[in-house]
Amino acid sequence: MELLIHSGDEYVESFEPESLAILTYAKLAKVPISTTSSCLPWRTPSGQFPVLRHGDTVVQKDIFNYFKSQGYSLDDVLTAKQTAEAFTYKTSVRDALHKALLYSRWLDADNYSNFTRKWYGNKLPFPLTIFLPHMKHRSIQSKLRNQCTPDLTPEAFHNLIIASARECLNALSIILGEQLYFFGDKFSKSDGHLDIQELFLLLGQVPWMLWYMAI
Repeated sequence: MELLIHSGDEYVESFEPESLAILTYAKLAKVPISTTSSCLPWRTPSGQFPVLRHGDTVVQKDIFNYFKSQGYSLDDVLTAKQTAEAFTYKTSVRDALHKALLYSRWLDADNYSNFTRKWYGNKLPFPLTIFLPHMKHRSIQSKLRNQCTPDLTPEAFHNLIIASARECLNALSIILGEQLYFFGDKFSKSDGHLDIQELFLLLGQVPWMLWYMAI
């Protein structure tokens, strides 16, 4: 199996959280994969990373379940109740923390100018380094605006994203308590999704996230 991921840097193997989550899962589940890095969107069928190739099979939207279908799963020990809870955690992470990550990276003016555009653009050849980050910025702005109320003021939009992420982190923190993992003493897919989102929020030096971690 070969996994095509977005290029990273000296700190993280990939710039995209989903790529890093799948890499982490594959390592812990002992999935025999090789990785290829690229920053060129036309290398993938839909222009998005990551992509898994296994013989004649190409998988992009459901890589975790494909691993499971091949006998590599971290969640086989979960009960039916825990599986349902894991789905809820994943949904919370996707709906709140991932939105906060996208906002902090691409829509926060300081982060975008001083961090994201350089980090993302440095991996691209000229002249893509000039206009591709801007295209990504506009695409994510439209996506997040459509998922929220489109006519919100910039300040209200900002506050909504942050409040939702804080509520999610508080709830997950209470659920986790003093445990290392969400379910017993073993790492699960839910742990991977949450850990990767938090890692990228911290790498992005998000002011409200650093404040949250300090209290």
